[in-house]
Amino acid sequence: MRRKLILFYLLLLIQLPGCATYIFLDPVVQIYDDPDLNYSQYKRFTIHPLAGSEAAKELNPLLEKQILSIVKEEMEQKGFEYTEDKEKADFVLIMQLSNEFKETYVPPQTTLYPVFSSGHVGGEYFSSSTLVPTTQPGYFRGYYYPTISINFIDAASFKDNQVKLIWSAVGANVTSLSDIRYYAPDIIYGIVDRLPFHKPSRKSGVHGIHMIPTNGQGAKIEKIDLMTPASKAGLMLGDVIIEINQKPIKEVWEAKLLLRKIGSGEAVNLKVQRSLVGIKSFEFALE
Repeated sequence: MRRKLILFYLLLLIQLPGCATYIFLDPVVQIYDDPDLNYSQYKRFTIHPLAGSEAAKELNPLLEKQILSIVKEEMEQKGFEYTEDKEKADFVLIMQLSNEFKETYVPPQTTLYPVFSSGHVGGEYFSSSTLVPTTQPGYFRGYYYPTISINFIDAASFKDNQVKLIWSAVGANVTSLSDIRYYAPDIIYGIVDRLPFHKPSRKSGVHGIHMIPTNGQGAKIEKIDLMTPASKAGLMLGDVIIEINQKPIKEVWEAKLLLRKIGSGEAVNLKVQRSLVGIKSFEFALE
């Protein structure tokens, strides 16, 4: 498993440009399933707390509840049924997470820059250029490596302490942000989109908005994809989303959850705070 996670990180680093924003990458997801297993027999599930995770020790109960509620809702969208009664569950969902911070040293780099000179000699004008080496000092660059694993355990084997793993997935990403609520939804979505399911899940619409946190003041638009509903509607970089369909937005993860629930062709109403302008409203359909 550790070797596979290292491969995840290498794949993610390949996606990173040399000098770029690190929050728009799609998570890398690896699935482990049993091709001989009939998943239709597993319909009802219950969720095991995050107590076994090192990262969970740092979570307050409300934050843990928020993360697990994302998993629960996505599972239900896939057609699975949630039950709090472990005796009625067909399988137990166990999620673990980590958010390791790693630094790498970027060594000094020497670049040749042209230096131009000109003048007059003997009444004639001349110009020349010389390549002068300029060395940039070395520095440390660090990223967070969020990783989330979701495992399905056969409920009967779980109760008998003879754990039978029936399905497993690991999702990883690279980000400059430490807040677990920011990256968790994207990784969870990447995993549940590849779940064995009982009915087709509702497809989310495309809006083209990329957001970053604003310390509880809304979701700031950092990037808008060209020729998407958001760009056609007139949204701008720097706009801070404060309301989606009459629901207040304070955090990025709240905006992501609400937007994911809106399907293709359905309308969304956004209220944004625009610098030097104030509050503006936009309504458009997702593609």
